[in-house]
Amino acid sequence: MIELRRSNTAQGLFRNQITFLIIIIVVLSIIVALVNDRFLSVQNITNLFKQISVTGISSIAMALVLISGGFDLSVGSLISLVACIIATLINKGIPESSAILIGIIAGALCGTLNGFVIAKSRCAPVIITLGTMGVFKGFALLIAGGNIINFKVPVSILTKTEVLGFPTIVFIYLFVVVFVFLFLKLTVFGKRIYAIGGNEEAAYLAGINIAVSKTLIYTVAGLIVSLAAVALLMRLGSASAVMGDAYTLNAVASAVIGGIAISGGKGSVGGCFLGILLLGIISNAMNILGVTAFLQQVILGLIVVIAAVVSQLGNRDRSV
Repeated sequence: MIELRRSNTAQGLFRNQITFLIIIIVVLSIIVALVNDRFLSVQNITNLFKQISVTGISSIAMALVLISGGFDLSVGSLISLVACIIATLINKGIPESSAILIGIIAGALCGTLNGFVIAKSRCAPVIITLGTMGVFKGFALLIAGGNIINFKVPVSILTKTEVLGFPTIVFIYLFVVVFVFLFLKLTVFGKRIYAIGGNEEAAYLAGINIAVSKTLIYTVAGLIVSLAAVALLMRLGSASAVMGDAYTLNAVASAVIGGIAISGGKGSVGGCFLGILLLGIISNAMNILGVTAFLQQVILGLIVVIAAVVSQLGNRDRSV
C-alpha cells in the first residue's frame, strides 16, 4: 500500500509538466554553470533570451494550433515569406512601419487560408499545411529571386535592437507570451479552442461554429508567426527564402516539450514558455561546450521524439 502511494506520488510529480520542467531547467543550469562559469553571466543570459525569441514566438503560434487539435507545417515558410515581403517593400520605398504592417496582414491572411481550407475540406491539417508550406516557400523564392534581400535604404525600426538596454525582440516575445496567455485564459474564444481540441464533435453539439473558429485560430497563428518574421528581420538585418526553414521543427519541439498535447485540448502557454527556455538552455550550453551544429540537430530531433512519446504515454495513463 505504501509502495503504491509512493508510485502515485512520483507519477503525479512527473505528470505535472510545469513542475517537472522547472526542476530540469534548474538542475541543468546548475550543472552547466559548474562546467562553465560564463553560462550565468548577464551577457550570456541576455544572449540566451535573444536567441530563443524568434523560436519562442513561432512556438506560441504552434501551441495555439496544437491545442485546437490542429497542426501547422507552414510556420517556417511563412516566416520567410513575410520577411521577404517586408524587406522588398522597404527597398521599393514604402515607409518602414507601413511595410511591416502590410507584412503582418499578409501573414494573417496566409493563416486564414490555412484555417479556411482545413475547416471546409476537413482534410488533415498536416496535409493542407504541407501543401501551403510549398506555396509560401515558392512565393518567398519568387519575391527574393533566390537571393538574400539586403536593405538598400536606411531603416530604423528593424535596426533598433535595444529598448531600455534590452534586445527589442525579447520584448516582442514576452508581449506575445502574455497576450496569448491572457487570450486563452480570459476569453470565451480561448476556452473554445480547448473545447475544439478536446472533442470537436462535442464542441459542435455545444453550439460552437467549428469552421469559423478554426479559421480564426489559424488567422491568429499567422499573425503571431508574422511577428516572428519581424523579430528575425531585426536579428539578421536581411531576408531570404530559407531564413525560416529551421523554425517549424523548433516550434513543434518547444510546444511538445512544454506539455502541449499533439492530440489537442491540453497544454498551456506557461508550459510552452518553459519548453522553449529548456531548449534554449540546451542549445546555449552546447554552444558554450563546443558541440557542432550538426550534432545539435541530432540531439534536438531525439528530444522531440522522447517528448512526444512521454506526452502520449502520460495522456494514455490519464485516460485509464
